[in-house]
Amino acid sequence: MNGNDTGREISFDIVEEIGILTTYNTGWCRELNLVSWNGAAPKYDIRDWSPDHTRMSRGVTFHEKEMRVMLDLMRNRSRRRSYVARRDDVKDAEPETEHDDGMNAAAQATDAAADVMNGATSDAISDATSDEDPVKEEAREAV
Repeated sequence: MNGNDTGREISFDIVEEIGILTTYNTGWCRELNLVSWNGAAPKYDIRDWSPDHTRMSRGVTFHEKEMRVMLDLMRNRSRRRSYVARRDDVKDAEPETEHDDGMNAAAQATDAAADVMNGATSDAISDATSDEDPVKEEAREAV
């Protein structure tokens, strides 16, 4: 028994499955969910889950206010990166580089989480987290 182990069983209830961030070859997925731990008020939760949600890895939880701050930080970061990309595009007149694709995915994920926090429907979230990337589509059309 380590210092953090109190010997009691931990209970959880996944109140809402918001989305899958990563799927591994093992079938486990890193997910963003709204989870109630030990009957407490639900928190936003990021962790890896087994396919049947009976086992989990260590993860991180956020209160509503913390999640809103994180979303604001990501949006501001995205805006700064977008501004720099537009500025560089004007200088170089070249298409976006590969590293921008990850930022687009991160921006879409934060927008989807914000939609959930603001009560959007699951259809709107699916649209926001789809594999289609409007920036890539615009680049394809421009070529």
